[in-house]
Amino acid sequence: MIFDCLFLNGTVGAGKSTTADMVSKQVSLSGVHNAIVDLDDIRRSWPAPVDDPFNHELELRNLAAIVANYRDVGAERIILAGVVEQRSELPRYRAALHSERMFVARLVADPDILVARLLARHAADAEALGWNLNRAGQLARILESAGCDDDVFDTTGDSPAEVAAAIRTAVGW
Repeated sequence: MIFDCLFLNGTVGAGKSTTADMVSKQVSLSGVHNAIVDLDDIRRSWPAPVDDPFNHELELRNLAAIVANYRDVGAERIILAGVVEQRSELPRYRAALHSERMFVARLVADPDILVARLLARHAADAEALGWNLNRAGQLARILESAGCDDDVFDTTGDSPAEVAAAIRTAVGW
């Protein structure tokens, strides 16, 4: 199967956004029109509904609209950076992407590396740091048991370019 969508799944600090940028750069160098969607960015709205604290429904609505626009201007590959916690959500993402050809790559990293990345990211915000440190371990366990991924890639020791190249090989890009 030729995949046209790549979902980079992983806990906070795993390297999803960094890897998405690198995959896009590498795909662009081969002349393929592509687009990145950081799912965190398209669901930022306050307040979130009580029954949807992560604004998941808004995320899916916005994703469908954004992807339609990217497709209209010629995007052949869509790269998502986000979190999918339940296998039952995969069909909803495929519907929003207007594609059945989505590859889910889960990014993992050594817990000490995750902590170091989160400390660097949230050095000036103790509240955000505490929340993200707690969420990283919790989410890692959820994602490990969810079974949403086509493959798993470790970002602990490899450079973003090496991780992106491995993912591109797995996806066939």
